Amino acid sequence: MSRAACGRRPRGLRLVATSALVAVVGCRASAPQPPPNVVLIVADALRADHLGAYGYDRPTSPAFDAAAARGVLFTRVWSTTSWTNPAVESLFTGEFPRVLQPGAATFIAPHARTLAMAFHERGYRTAAIVASPVIPPDLGFGQGFDDYVGVSGWVRGWSQRPKEPGERVNAAARKWLAPSATRGAPPWFLYLHYMDTHSPYEPPIDTAQRFWRSDGSALPAAYSELNKKIYQRPPNLSPDETRQSADLYDAAVAHLDFQIADLLRTLDAAGQLSHTVICIVADHGEELGDHGGFLHARTLYQEVLHIPLLIIRPGKAPAQRIERPVQITDVGRTLLDAAGLHDSAFPGHSLLDESTPAVAAAPLFAELMLAPFTDTLHQYALVRDHHKLIITATGQQLLFDLERDPGEQHSEAGDHPGLVAQLAQTVTQLATPHQPQPVAQPDAATRERLRELGYTF
Repeated sequence: MSRAACGRRPRGLRLVATSALVAVVGCRASAPQPPPNVVLIVADALRADHLGAYGYDRPTSPAFDAAAARGVLFTRVWSTTSWTNPAVESLFTGEFPRVLQPGAATFIAPHARTLAMAFHERGYRTAAIVASPVIPPDLGFGQGFDDYVGVSGWVRGWSQRPKEPGERVNAAARKWLAPSATRGAPPWFLYLHYMDTHSPYEPPIDTAQRFWRSDGSALPAAYSELNKKIYQRPPNLSPDETRQSADLYDAAVAHLDFQIADLLRTLDAAGQLSHTVICIVADHGEELGDHGGFLHARTLYQEVLHIPLLIIRPGKAPAQRIERPVQITDVGRTLLDAAGLHDSAFPGHSLLDESTPAVAAAPLFAELMLAPFTDTLHQYALVRDHHKLIITATGQQLLFDLERDPGEQHSEAGDHPGLVAQLAQTVTQLATPHQPQPVAQPDAATRERLRELGYTF
């Protein structure tokens, strides 16, 4: 690339020709550059293994895959739990969840220093545009944000729909970003929370038709019938219906992928893509009948803990695939470092710094807690090397070798009692006693809206 070309578009990401392709163009800046903007995209209930960049064989994610070919893709990323509120708590604080119970009066403590606060302290404008109705700002999630916009409303004030599509998120993002395109505007940190891959699965019909493997005439009716069956406890889907639920989910992934590409086009048109760190991550995954269940917040198998993580930095090349195991708790520290804020006191390790041995050596840990409005009991999961221990709600200990059995179908606990005991001891050391939290009984209308999202508390 010529020096003149670099001068036209310094340190850039540029969007090329199609909504599905993001290319990184690296240039050596001739003068110090202001801090980059940062976009944190959280895709609710997005499984890593349903994206092409992670080996999926269906065309669900052309934009994500193209971006992954130019950025830093982390292949072994774990959430700290399998539902939104405590997972976002970990993302925003860099710590394991303090609160795990649905209905708690707060998740992020008032004295906590959040990721948004860390950016705000360094002169960033901060905003959240959130399609999830279950993470309102008054539960602590709004700390550090100048603006916190809920496009679906909150649990205490529902709109007519239980969730809103990515188009609404992008429209709100465009409105918020418009003033930041002016010369001399401060850098910004923007958190976008998409719900397209969260149940109920309602992708556009034309997108669903591309993934539907059954009689097309049954597709419109499947939206209500399949989602209704998925919410049953226990779910009672036939093998064909289980496959169809995956078809709708894949179509939802494809729709989300298009929305992400549209957002990147918006940034490019505003001249901001070339100076923006992009992070795409999920809060947790989703069950699609893998172990007989559906949705999330019920188990700690890989389908709900293994999440995607992609970071694209301006002017950084070539692409990387990082195979070491990492956890969502380190994403905030990593974004601060990617923005050049290395001296910011925020928990965690930078995942972009491969010289930190503690990152690779630490076991991955997750838990799911007994709550007043759900039948989910306290569960734990731990991964060390390629072994995974799950302690179920009934206290059963399951041991899986993720190299030989990535689908966690055959427990080897009976064959390796010593290893099980070692891992269980580590669980005991990592598990933090959680203080009971004040909870609010949802009224009948709120319960119904939550049920439409798959939450039975």
